[in-house]
Amino acid sequence: MVKVNAPDMQKKNAVLLIPFITFLGFIAISINSLFKGIDHHETWRIVLASVGGLVFVGFATLTAYHLIKNNKVVKA
Repeated sequence: MVKVNAPDMQKKNAVLLIPFITFLGFIAISINSLFKGIDHHETWRIVLASVGGLVFVGFATLTAYHLIKNNKVVKA
């Protein structure tokens, strides 16, 4: 079994936190675009905002999974 240093994992958590916050920002932009599309009855904007939002939710979920996994390794 490989021994992992806690400071190394904390650095990795910090590196993963930046994309997670960025993905949350993109999700907010997608939600805003979705509401603008609904207000202006623009189907293309609704579809693009929905697809983009789902993609960024997937990325944020994967990043959160890796953050949680790294935190379990640091605590163990």
